Amino acid sequence: MKKILFLTLALACSVSLVHAADVFGEGNWLLNGTVGKGAMVYKQVEYDGSVPLLSISGEYCVVDDIFSAGGAVGVGAYFGYASYNIQNSGIWLDDFIVGARGTFHFQFVDRLDTYAGCVLGIRMPYLRYDSKSKDMKKEDSRFAGGGFLGASYFFFENLGINAEVGYGVAYANIGIVLRWGN
Repeated sequence: MKKILFLTLALACSVSLVHAADVFGEGNWLLNGTVGKGAMVYKQVEYDGSVPLLSISGEYCVVDDIFSAGGAVGVGAYFGYASYNIQNSGIWLDDFIVGARGTFHFQFVDRLDTYAGCVLGIRMPYLRYDSKSKDMKKEDSRFAGGGFLGASYFFFENLGINAEVGYGVAYANIGIVLRWGN
C-alpha cells in the first residue's frame, strides 16, 4: 500500500505544478462529508452489523503561497460517528470523535487538491444495552489523534469528490467536498 501511494505521489509530482490557490486559497472554506470503511474501534470484538462510518470535516485556508510552486495551510474541525452491534450480545457500541484538524495542501494537477494533515481531539465511546433502550453508558473518553492523507477532485468550481486514508472514525473514507469563499 505504501509503495502504491508513493508511486502515485511521485507520478503526480512529475505532472505540471499548478498554484494551490486554484483549488484551496486564502479565504476558502472546504466542507467534506464522507462514508468510511475499516473501523478504528475495538478490533478484538466481533460485530454483527454496523451503521456506516460517517464523518464531516470543515476547514478554512489561513495562508497560501507557501513555497515557490504553491501550497496552502488549512485549519478546521472534524466529527466522526460509528455504531456497531457487538456479536450475540444485544449491545451496541456508538463511537464519536470530535477534534481539530490541520492540513497542508499542495496542488499537482489542475482541479486536484492533495493534502496531508493531522487531527487532535477526543474519542467518546458509548454502550447501548439494546436497540430499544435509551439507556447509555459512557465509556472513558480519551485523547484521539493521528495523521491522514487525502485528495479532492473538483468536477465543478465548488463541488467535487473526496477520499482520505489514515486516522479518523475509519481507515479509508470517500465522499463529497464543497468549496466556497474567495
